[in-house]
Amino acid sequence: MTNISNDFSLDNFNINGIAIIDLLSLNEHLSASLLITNHINRILGFPEGFNLSLYHHYYQLALHDRSVALQSANRHLSDTFWSIHELSSRLLKYIRNHFGTQWFPWDEGLGPSAFRIIRPGYDDGYPPSRKSWGPAGQVISTYIPIIGFTHYESPGYVIPSHNLDPASYIPTDSKFCNDERRLLSPKDFHFTRFSFSPGQALIYHWNTLHTEQIIGLDTTRISLEFRYVSH
Repeated sequence: MTNISNDFSLDNFNINGIAIIDLLSLNEHLSASLLITNHINRILGFPEGFNLSLYHHYYQLALHDRSVALQSANRHLSDTFWSIHELSSRLLKYIRNHFGTQWFPWDEGLGPSAFRIIRPGYDDGYPPSRKSWGPAGQVISTYIPIIGFTHYESPGYVIPSHNLDPASYIPTDSKFCNDERRLLSPKDFHFTRFSFSPGQALIYHWNTLHTEQIIGLDTTRISLEFRYVSH
């Protein structure tokens, strides 16, 4: 694979299949983080202020609540959840300014954003795939780290891969969705992982190969995902 730019701005999105933007100030990030972590602690049954970066050490205290909290209906969030932070509207402005006004938030009926909890060492993140192989189809996705900013907690991205036609398969024994295609030979690809500053977000193409699996051992990652579809 060639034509990789080391400048991961939106200007090079068509080259790399990803872009990293400065979305929130530090204070805005802290405020949004407090909102979502309090929400997660509440539905897990943990006290307000519990340090979710340590969740992998204490998840057994919330086994029942975990299964409930991680259901799609509870992981997804409405636009009104973010209203005081204007997070959703600010992201939409970025998307439309660069890709066009035909893009809108993608909502399966559960809300246009969702949080993810990825524990180290528990195979929580889904394996290498691309959005276009799943039900979302051709969506532009945004990853926003809330807890876990180093490359150890980062998803992995194959840069560039959005113009490739890699072999895939449909799993039969995965703990994740068994009706979504997965990358056949991940070892043949190099996955880049990033370190982020609080308030940054990564935007990626629907055909960009990526994995939610992390390589870190001591931090539970909390992140947000927003997706956009062209009408």
